[in-house]
Amino acid sequence: MQSPHSDPALPSVAQSGIAAVNGARVYYETYGASAPLVLLHAGIADRRQWDDQIAAFAQHHLVIRYDHRGWGRSDAPAGPVAFHEDLYGLLCALGIARAGAGHLHGRDDGD
Repeated sequence: MQSPHSDPALPSVAQSGIAAVNGARVYYETYGASAPLVLLHAGIADRRQWDDQIAAFAQHHLVIRYDHRGWGRSDAPAGPVAFHEDLYGLLCALGIARAGAGHLHGRDDGD
């Protein structure tokens, strides 16, 4: 599913959509190709926090960014959430079962 963006600075989305992850609907976008780079947003933002970095990262990586539960286009949590389990579920849904070949970059939730 392709999703146009209003920001001309962003490269074309390779893939976007909703993945069923641990009983929730999680919105994601991918850009570029090569080794995966997963971007995790802070607890005060959503996936758009990374808009300014996507073009540079996508030159060398398959960039995966998504909205954590309760943020952006993802479902709100119905109870306690283990974000690492949601990340693993999303990677499995995208066919990236082995993240050891990629990179993870995140922001602090301030906890």
